[in-house]
Amino acid sequence: MTVRELLTATGGRLLGEEAVA
Repeated sequence: MTVRELLTATGGRLLGEEAVA
């Protein structure tokens, strides 16, 4: 897993997806 995947899995899914987009 990458750092971003860990963060999104922690509960920041929406934030993580928006950050990538």
